[in-house]
Amino acid sequence: YAKIRTLIAQTSFFVSHNAEFDYSFLVRLFPEISEKPWLCSMRQINWRRFGYYSRKLEHLLIMHRIPVDTLHRAKDDCYALLALLNQPTIEGKTYLWELLQHFRNPLVGRIPG
Repeated sequence: YAKIRTLIAQTSFFVSHNAEFDYSFLVRLFPEISEKPWLCSMRQINWRRFGYYSRKLEHLLIMHRIPVDTLHRAKDDCYALLALLNQPTIEGKTYLWELLQHFRNPLVGRIPG
């Protein structure tokens, strides 16, 4: 827990594909995460605008041909999300760039605890 708290202290913001879900249990273990901005790649990227009608991580990974050994395991999901966010959009920017446009309006304080 000490190592995790050190990492949290060094973190500027969090990115999650379903921030409400992750936040809901992490804030109980580490209340200090409620003070950091959260960005949600599931809700804050307009996937439909890019032609994807499902926001589910599994669907998006398949559509982008990103192989994943195991879904719904924290480490594998993190690596898969990083790979997805680094993919170029139809406009030539990455999904990470798209997500970071919401940094002025992160979900901190609006995620149920």
